[in-house]
Amino acid sequence: MKSKLILIVVLCLISINAQEGFVKKFSLPENYIKLSRLAQPGQYFDRIGKKAALMGFESGTFELWIWPWKVMRNFELQFFLGSSTTPILAENIVKEISVTPEAAVITYSYESFSAKAIIFIPVDKTAAVILLDINTTEPLSVVPGFIPVLQPQWPAGIGGQYSYWDDNFKAFIIS
Repeated sequence: MKSKLILIVVLCLISINAQEGFVKKFSLPENYIKLSRLAQPGQYFDRIGKKAALMGFESGTFELWIWPWKVMRNFELQFFLGSSTTPILAENIVKEISVTPEAAVITYSYESFSAKAIIFIPVDKTAAVILLDINTTEPLSVVPGFIPVLQPQWPAGIGGQYSYWDDNFKAFIIS
């Protein structure tokens, strides 16, 4: 009964937040075991748990694995100010990276906004979480982009495996 009640409360909260369009900001506990420095966009970066891994570069471009599947590649953020159609690429405005035992924070900074991508991979769960903390002085749209892959980990990929989107099922078909 207790787990059902929690699930209902969570679903209600999701429904309320979906109507507003945003998740209400919440504070994260401060961890004093932290390393910070200026970001180096071409430098390797990862967050790895027992069942998931995010691997890429400090620019914020990465691939995501949920063992044994490569879920996506070329994840990157783009920012659009106001009604502009010209993207501001995250890799061009990355400023700082901070790492604690539980998360990594990549900070992006531009003239009228700053954004923090807080990346968390649970140790024992099949999940990856990226929270965006945005401060802006004008309307801003954030567009995450990626290429879905859904390939099995090597050597399982040998022998013609493939995946594709089936619009009838509204799901990826994986052979």
